[in-house]
Amino acid sequence: MLINFKKLGSALAEAGLTDKPVSAYSKEEVGTLAQVVISSLVPPKKGPFLAPYINNLELIIPAEADPKYWWWSPAGQSIAVTLRELKVSEEVWEHYLNTDFDIPF
Repeated sequence: MLINFKKLGSALAEAGLTDKPVSAYSKEEVGTLAQVVISSLVPPKKGPFLAPYINNLELIIPAEADPKYWWWSPAGQSIAVTLRELKVSEEVWEHYLNTDFDIPF
């Protein structure tokens, strides 16, 4: 997986995460750091994408998945849309509806 380091550096600076050590980050800043790093990944340009799948009721989105499944990306679709596309079981829907995730559903 490739990383767009220019985008990563710009996003870290914009989020104010470059002036202190990672060990001093708040919970919110760690979340922002994760989002910034993930959004800086560059998907493979050729070849087939890996499909998202369910494992133990959890939606797994491989790094090599089509960027449309990257719910954390501005261009990505929501988790609910992906679950509908995957035609998941009632049990998976219940898992997502009854769990307090820190992610947009």
